[in-house]
Amino acid sequence: MTEMAPAPLALEPELPTAVLVEPTVEPVEAVPVKPAAVAAKPVAVPVKPVAVPVKPATVPAKPVAVSAKSAPVKPAAVPVKPAAVPVKPVAVPVAVPVKPAAVAARSASMKLLPESRLWMDGGSTLHDWTCKSTQLIGSFTATMAPGQAPQVTQATITVPVDQVDCKDGNETMNKLMRKALGSDRNPNVRYELTGATVRPGGTADVFELLTKGTLTISGKSRAVEMTVQGHALAGGKVRFTGSHPLKMSDYGVKRPSALLGTIKAKDEVTVRFDVVVGP
Repeated sequence: MTEMAPAPLALEPELPTAVLVEPTVEPVEAVPVKPAAVAAKPVAVPVKPVAVPVKPATVPAKPVAVSAKSAPVKPAAVPVKPAAVPVKPVAVPVAVPVKPAAVAARSASMKLLPESRLWMDGGSTLHDWTCKSTQLIGSFTATMAPGQAPQVTQATITVPVDQVDCKDGNETMNKLMRKALGSDRNPNVRYELTGATVRPGGTADVFELLTKGTLTISGKSRAVEMTVQGHALAGGKVRFTGSHPLKMSDYGVKRPSALLGTIKAKDEVTVRFDVVVGP
C-alpha cells in the first residue's frame, strides 16, 4: 500500500494591531436654553359608570278582604315612588232631573146648596106616588187635591119630616105619610156617612164613590151601602147623585093607608137624591 504525503497546513492571515487613540475634547462655553412652552393637550379618559345599588322604599300595602273561599293573600311590599301630578278640575255640566213639587192636598168644608133635592118614589094599591123634601140640612167635608177626585171624609143630611110634601100639596097624603114616619116622636130622617172610597177608573171631573153610612128613620138606624156618582162643577162645586131602595117595615114604619085600608102604600120605596155642595 502506497503511503500518502500529509497535506500542507493553511496559515491564518495576520490582523492589524489596534491602536488606542485618546480623543482630545476642547471645552465648549455653556449656552443657556429657555425651555419651550408646550401646550397641554387634553386627554379623554374613559370613565366606566359604577352601578350603585339603591334600596327601594317599602310601602305597606293595605290588607285585602278575602272571602272564606279565596286563598289567603300575603300583603306584598310594593316599592312606590309617589309622583305629584297636578290635576286641573274640569267642570262637567250634568243634567239633574227635577221632580215637580207635590201640591199638598187640603181639607175643605162645604155646605148644601139650595138646588139640592131629595125625594121618595113608591106605589100603592091605587097609583104610584112621590114625596119630596122641601128642606135639606147638611154638611160635607172633603179632601181636595189638583187633578184628583174629591175624597169625601164627612157628610150628614137631615130631612125634617114635617117638610115632606107628597103629591104637590095633597094634604091628606102629607098627613098620612108624616104620621107613618112618626113625626111627633122622631121629627127628622137623618143620614150620616161612615166611609167613602173613590172607585178606580174615574177622573177628577167624573167619578164614583163607594159609600157606607147609617140611615135613621122613625128612630131606627140601619147600615146602608150606596154607589154615588160625582161630578165636579165650576166654582169648586160638586154634585152627588144616587139612590137607595128600602122597605118601610125595616124601620118599623107602618104603611100609610086610606079609605079604611082599601088604598094602601106598598112596603118598597126608593130614596133618590141630587145634592150640590160648595164653598
